[in-house]
Amino acid sequence: MRTALSALLLLVACRGDVPVKPPQGVLAVKPAKLDFGTATVGVPVALTITLTNSGNESLTLNDFAFTGDHASLFTIEKPSTSDLSAHGLLALTVTYAPTAAGDHHARLLVITDADNGPEVVIPLTGHAAALGP
Repeated sequence: MRTALSALLLLVACRGDVPVKPPQGVLAVKPAKLDFGTATVGVPVALTITLTNSGNESLTLNDFAFTGDHASLFTIEKPSTSDLSAHGLLALTVTYAPTAAGDHHARLLVITDADNGPEVVIPLTGHAAALGP
């Protein structure tokens, strides 16, 4: 059965009727959003996100970017490699370092070559309070 299916796929690919795309990585990020809760101005808070590749091929982590009015308050520990292997996972630390009191919002973009989309957007929120009187 498997040989027949492979032969059929090869025949279709050779005829040019249907483009055959090799399977790629499929990226999932958990949690889907990060809420840093209430932090003290000047005291960083770190949370972890996990990137999972549920695909059958590795994927490339091209870049990480922050957008939004308070993007400069957030940082990410970039991985030592840009490849995420098939069925692999990678834990990364995102840090919120508030410099002023108030509500802060930004988005983390994870830019990849994953088959399910070139980027994943992770909303980030935090509230900062000033130290006592």
